[in-house]
Amino acid sequence: MKTITMEIKDAITRCLMAFVIVFGIGLHKAEAQLVITPGNEIQGWTADSLVRNVLMSGGVSISNVRFNGYDDDLVCDNIGIFETGITPTNLGIESGLVIATGNVRVAEGPNDLTEKNDSTTCSGYYDSSLARLATDSIYDVAVLEFDFVPWDSIISFSYVFGSEEYPEYVDGPYNDVFGFFVSGLNPDGGAYANTNMALIPGTTEVVSINTVNDHHNQQYYVDNAGGSTIQFDGFTVVMTVSFKVVPMTQYHIKMGICDVGDFFADSGVFLEANSFQSPMSYAMLLDGMHYMEIPDGYQFCTNRLIDFETETTWNYDNVKWYFGDGTSAQGLHVQHAYTRDGFYEVMNVLYNPYRAMDSVYLSKVIEVRSKYGSEEGFTCYDVPYLWHGMQLSEPGIYTDTLESYMGCDSIVTLNLSVGDFFLTDTVAESCDLFKWYGQTYNTSGQYEHTLLSTMGCDSIIRLHLTVNHVVETDTVATSCGTFTWYGQTYQTSGQYEHILRTVMGCDSIIRLHLNIDPVMESDTTAISCGGFTWHGRTYDSSGDYEQLFQTALGCDSLVILHLTVNQESLQRALQGPTQVAAASNMIYANYEYFVSDSLSLPPNTLNWSCTHPDWIVSPSENRYRCHLWVTNIGQGTLIARTEHDCDTVYSIDINATWFDVDEDNGIPLKLFPNPAQTEVTVQAEEILRIRIIDAIGQVALEKIFDQTDAACIDISIIPQGVYLVEISTKKGKTMRKLVVSR
Repeated sequence: MKTITMEIKDAITRCLMAFVIVFGIGLHKAEAQLVITPGNEIQGWTADSLVRNVLMSGGVSISNVRFNGYDDDLVCDNIGIFETGITPTNLGIESGLVIATGNVRVAEGPNDLTEKNDSTTCSGYYDSSLARLATDSIYDVAVLEFDFVPWDSIISFSYVFGSEEYPEYVDGPYNDVFGFFVSGLNPDGGAYANTNMALIPGTTEVVSINTVNDHHNQQYYVDNAGGSTIQFDGFTVVMTVSFKVVPMTQYHIKMGICDVGDFFADSGVFLEANSFQSPMSYAMLLDGMHYMEIPDGYQFCTNRLIDFETETTWNYDNVKWYFGDGTSAQGLHVQHAYTRDGFYEVMNVLYNPYRAMDSVYLSKVIEVRSKYGSEEGFTCYDVPYLWHGMQLSEPGIYTDTLESYMGCDSIVTLNLSVGDFFLTDTVAESCDLFKWYGQTYNTSGQYEHTLLSTMGCDSIIRLHLTVNHVVETDTVATSCGTFTWYGQTYQTSGQYEHILRTVMGCDSIIRLHLNIDPVMESDTTAISCGGFTWHGRTYDSSGDYEQLFQTALGCDSLVILHLTVNQESLQRALQGPTQVAAASNMIYANYEYFVSDSLSLPPNTLNWSCTHPDWIVSPSENRYRCHLWVTNIGQGTLIARTEHDCDTVYSIDINATWFDVDEDNGIPLKLFPNPAQTEVTVQAEEILRIRIIDAIGQVALEKIFDQTDAACIDISIIPQGVYLVEISTKKGKTMRKLVVSR
């Protein structure tokens, strides 16, 4: 049973992890259902921070926390924290710590690779306990270890183990290993000596890839093939470690994992948040109230006995109280009275019955007050002051006697002050509008504004306003071209104003509403095949033509036509394939089209285009020909057009379908790493040739071999991107995609 203290710690831990992942680090893959943050990206955190704030819960004390031997700020990316957010995963755990043989982000889904591995910033550490479990050399060791003192007789925590070695390397000799190695006193006799607690429930069999899989202990195995949230190909269900301990005795635990035999196909272990605990309940009561449930502002009475009581599942009577006023008492249930007002820190200490160390305690700051108090009050002359049910309007000293909810009388005193009232007058005269304290006035009259005086009471200012209105007149005029008004010449239509001064000293506005019908000139350019009709007239030859019109107001309007007359065109078909294939979004297909040389067209007069928006037209040096790059499936028309629209137009309709890249052909093949940086390894039987082809079908790299079974290829000379690897063997040809990333 958790105490309220433990429940509050759970809530703090969840908020702290959310802050670190969302704000401290930034949203990493916000769309993913599993979000992992490596330890080296959590500024200022140590291995102690991870265990104390994320892993542990109640009933246990920790010390000497180290990761791979270090106890300072985290610099490794093979340990970190994880959470699933509001979208669930099939992991079975919502948040906690993760330790992996590579960068911990290797575990983020989806499961799109069969043997994924990410290099780690922290390699070279060695652990003998892990080495004893392994069948070969160990690599990428990651070990979290610390001392702990349990407060009760059981320690438990929950975990999930997952790996990219599932299912291909089940029952193989080179499986990654992990373990939880405990050292300390065994209450059943003897001692734990780096004893591995990661066991199949109810057995002494160690949890591993060979002991938990799709055909052995299947009830504990999750097949994650095609999973959308976790990268590992398989993992265990949520497993619980539980072992006996002697309370208040120091133990040591190592939580470790490593690669075995090679660096490839990473593994990881997820430790559930707040699961490392010893299930003890411990609380203290003050006057029958749980110390965490005492309301804010609660006051205990001076010179009154207060009950102090200890609640614990231990049944220990070696309990001491420290009252914060220099006094103390021994026992599970004691009483104490305070003689002075103030704040006191009450401390309840349970002493370790096994050793004179590692005692635990609870503390609470309480407030103690006497039954007398005073306060100051202030009100304005016309506002009554409400105090303990009385409405007071005169200054003076008032008293009242109350009974608190603790049964103590309280005599309170009020010293009441009353503020004064002020009134001032302002006289003003304005033309049209007048602004006063943020308000605009347009009529004569008397107005008031209320301010707060220096004492906080109302102060009224009165305005006596006279408004002289502006005189406005309107003039409407229409003109061709320009119009002159009050010495100003206007060329465009619009509304214009002229200001005069009235005998009262205020402005008089004369407003002109002017409509200008301008002399209009416009040009029209046209190209026609044959005759062209314009404003009722037909023209059959190129040239410039003019017509003069008159607007409704009698103003001239001149329009000019610039006409080019070309010959009619004929349409012929292009030569080239009409049914084509596009490889994929990796490689484009290239097809050639041409117009017969026998047509005797002037050289370099054909303009090529295509109606499909994604296909690419590339004219050759001979303008009678072009290359069409078909980038995806669809339909389009290829067009070859001469210099003018009326000249001959050639076209052909093209339909494109996919052709697929056969990635298998029944030929066993391994290509790793993928993505790769500077080199890539290909394993297959009797390799004759390897070609790496870029996204436009060009061979970026080619190697010839004499029937080799494995080849390591240097790819540092080719740029990063997506490539197609073509592998030719004696049994045939096969292809694989390769991503080069740096």
